[in-house]
Amino acid sequence: MSGDRVPLQAATGGLPPWGNAVTRLHLFQGEHPDVQFTSPVMGRYGQYTALVPPGAIPGESREITVTSPDLYGLMDELDDLFSSLGTE
Repeated sequence: MSGDRVPLQAATGGLPPWGNAVTRLHLFQGEHPDVQFTSPVMGRYGQYTALVPPGAIPGESREITVTSPDLYGLMDELDDLFSSLGTE
């Protein structure tokens, strides 16, 4: 092994900023501060959860719970929910 080492760099995979689940979460939280999020306990299996309060989506009077085994999936579900119910 040679002594020439290249410093480690974060791999972004060429994804645009909205493709990153954490970036998407932060953007969503800025737009919808009333939605509450929980994540699985480290080292344990579980679900990412979003609790959407009544009235957070125009025309929707129910409280909605959205779950997913991963954060990317949760953000996809929330995007679908807010775009479909918010435009009816």
